[in-house]
Amino acid sequence: MDKLAHAFSSGQFVIEQLRFQNQVLSVTLLSKDFAALEHLQRRLQQTKVKVSQTQASSHEQQVLATLELRL
Repeated sequence: MDKLAHAFSSGQFVIEQLRFQNQVLSVTLLSKDFAALEHLQRRLQQTKVKVSQTQASSHEQQVLATLELRL
């Protein structure tokens, strides 16, 4: 959770939902755009978090995405 908090510290994201199951943290979030989402994924990967994007779509001039995170 500490790695996730540091990655989200920019204030460009709103977490909609968190789920933890079978050692996987699923995060549904709103991002200002696809570039910010990509930047978040790279920051998490730099901290050795395995990131899988399960979905992303435009939603009211923002991006709604779900990421699966594993250590």
